[in-house]
Amino acid sequence: MKVLTLIHGFHPVTGGAETAALEVASRAAAAGIEVVVVTAGAKGLPRRESIAGVPVFRSPMPPRSLGPMDPGAMLLFALGAVPMVHRLAREADVLHAHFTIPAGLMAWALSCLRRRPYLVTLHGSDVPGYHHERPHAGLYALTRPLARRVWRGADRVVAVSEELRQFVAAMEGSLPIEVVPNGVDTHRFAPPPDEAREPGRILLVGRLIRLKGHSVFLRALARVHRCWDGPLRAEIIGDGPELEDLRREAAALGVSDRVDFLGFVPHESLPALYARVSLFVMPSLGEALPMAILEAMASGLPVVASRVGGIPDVLPESGALYVPPGDEEALARAILAVLSEPGKARAMGRENRERAAGFHWDVIAMRYVRMYEEIRERARGR
Repeated sequence: MKVLTLIHGFHPVTGGAETAALEVASRAAAAGIEVVVVTAGAKGLPRRESIAGVPVFRSPMPPRSLGPMDPGAMLLFALGAVPMVHRLAREADVLHAHFTIPAGLMAWALSCLRRRPYLVTLHGSDVPGYHHERPHAGLYALTRPLARRVWRGADRVVAVSEELRQFVAAMEGSLPIEVVPNGVDTHRFAPPPDEAREPGRILLVGRLIRLKGHSVFLRALARVHRCWDGPLRAEIIGDGPELEDLRREAAALGVSDRVDFLGFVPHESLPALYARVSLFVMPSLGEALPMAILEAMASGLPVVASRVGGIPDVLPESGALYVPPGDEEALARAILAVLSEPGKARAMGRENRERAAGFHWDVIAMRYVRMYEEIRERARGR
């Protein structure tokens, strides 16, 4: 079987969807499926290479920096990839699009031209209206008619969380949607010895945009700082347009000396950072299913998180303290509760580690492999 995977960002970009695409493709290839990935080009990256046993083709497009793509760059990717995708689709049995636009739109066009079946995985940011706080949310809202056409034409539509499934189902009531969560490599992300963890060290991982709630966290951290006399330091991994505003806010709140903005960190370097902290915090205002939650769980960390999106689907109550999104006071109380009870925090981490085993990428990828097989057989029977 041959599968053509389409996604506008791919390794070495390390966002949730990009990681998911790599993990699924590499494991499907290991299971004997011929997988080819088509993605966007970027400065310093070869037009063609093999990553984790998967051939990767990058479309010709004007040079761009590695990182999240704006709508204009996505359009250029889609236009530049047309000849390449058209050629590769000749041999493909199934097309797998990550994101509705542009990849899903490309798959829909190929299904019309070459009658190739396709599935589309929805990651959240590609669903019009799902999160109003995301960059370019207003522009994405205009794509609703195209998105609905892509979903209706797909042989299978997958959402990464139940909340996302319900949101799309409300737009397309008759559309069958399957939930397949993101996964985690529980060998790479694993608990260290207890003595390796630094008391009072907190970790946040996520792009620096308003939706991720970093400003809420800084205000909560200032509250904690005023009443906690133990060690306290926060590390924030990620880059984005909010960086300078967040630096200024940390200074105004008097916690600059308690926060390290680490910027972009390669995915292979993340396990060591999870291993040295004692608490993971996810203060998001909205999410589909953040990969960082699963990485923290697999690393055996207690978690304080907003009760949003797909987080409650995977994160057990016994391993987390949940807070309402945007509530800095509740967030501060939850952080203090975990810091002040290290024994309970360790027990929470053990619960999370145990739960994470069910989301290993081997398990998740095989669900996609079965879908590929079912879609191919259904197409042959038409």
